[in-house]
Amino acid sequence: MQRDYWRSKGPVQSWRPLARMSTRRGATCQHLPHAIIRLTRVCCVSAMLRPGYRWVVLVVSVLVNITIQLQWIALSPVSATAAEFYGVSTTLVGYFSIVFMVAFIPLSIPAAWLVDRRGLRFAVGLGSVLVGLGGTVRYFAGTSYAVAMVGTLLVAAAQPLLFNAWTTVAGKWFPRRQRATVVSVLTLAMMIGVALGTALTPALLDAGFTINQTLGIYAVAAWITALAYVLLARDADRSITDADQARALELAGLKHAMAQRPFQVFLLALFVALGVFNGLSTWALQVVSAIGLPEEAAEIMLEALLVGGVIGALALGAASDHTGRRVPWTAIPMIIAAPLMAAFVIPQLSVWLLGACAFTVGFLLTGAMPVGMQYASEIAAPTPEGASSGLFQLVGQASFVVVLFMDGVRGGDGSFLVSFAILGLLLAVIGIWMARQPEPVLDAVIPGDLPDEPARETV
Repeated sequence: MQRDYWRSKGPVQSWRPLARMSTRRGATCQHLPHAIIRLTRVCCVSAMLRPGYRWVVLVVSVLVNITIQLQWIALSPVSATAAEFYGVSTTLVGYFSIVFMVAFIPLSIPAAWLVDRRGLRFAVGLGSVLVGLGGTVRYFAGTSYAVAMVGTLLVAAAQPLLFNAWTTVAGKWFPRRQRATVVSVLTLAMMIGVALGTALTPALLDAGFTINQTLGIYAVAAWITALAYVLLARDADRSITDADQARALELAGLKHAMAQRPFQVFLLALFVALGVFNGLSTWALQVVSAIGLPEEAAEIMLEALLVGGVIGALALGAASDHTGRRVPWTAIPMIIAAPLMAAFVIPQLSVWLLGACAFTVGFLLTGAMPVGMQYASEIAAPTPEGASSGLFQLVGQASFVVVLFMDGVRGGDGSFLVSFAILGLLLAVIGIWMARQPEPVLDAVIPGDLPDEPARETV
């Protein structure tokens, strides 16, 4: 009787009758705790039904993306110290980062399928738990390189689950006018994680912590964010009218996406743009040495590239949402960035001018890619968001080929003239090609772009 009454009333209306019923039976002390628990659960669910809850989901998504990037970059800034700790070469330490790329390629499509099939909470929750588990294994590995690599593989297996959910978070929780900004924020989270790991690991070692203790701190952070995600995240906001359009990853959906010319053009743009960014990040010291600048210039260039990327990811995404257009904010930055490739091969260039160019390149290329991801997802509809996101991340990981190409075509004096000339030409050509692509065709009433209203149901 109490259960039926509770279900038929809201939390406020049903609280007092439940208390009176318990009192009349002379069992207030027995039934009151159950009423409190029920009231608490209903109040929590009611909070999750509000449109503002989408920001809670975004925050916990940002946190788990930051912690996995901490795990990825943890040992790269201190590779020599890590090599001494594990008793291996610095090359083997480098594999702690390389395995993320290797694992991502075969797992990307299955992860995208899982995001669409089981929902955000299950797929990303599983990924965040794997990050915590892998981090814990790395901590308890001690000086064992093999056991630490096993833990790293667990974390690497989680990366596709987290990264492939970016556009799904945007599509299931936010109206269309905010989705490019959401993807930009998640891109920003990735870069913040890299920046934190790059700064924190050396700082912790300088403070007296060991490699093992540092990895333990990162593992604790991963478990905290995993717990927050599992407890707070939900699959979709049903007030977003097109939130149900995402389906399980199917071959037909992929074929449809790949048959769209604008989708193909963006994948090519993504490959080249991320290749430039990753190449500058990987060969920073070699680039500045080839043009006769000191090692300190490499640090300045990297910091400028990262800061520019952070600001660009926010600014260009917001500009795209504000104007309601995707193509100009993807194509024009690539065209502008093309001639800036010359800055990285001009001998004896001012360090600060090099930093300014690196900042601008980071701002343009990193900022344009989240907008392009949202554009390609919209142009490929009804391909599921998770499918398109999986392809984006797969292409991004494959852009490591560009990094190898840059090293392979270096001149006898170590110059990157050939590679940057080719990359600059590719950026200009692809940017112009991208500018000729159409905007997504939407219905008169844009799904998912209705005014915010109280949600009726959350899954």
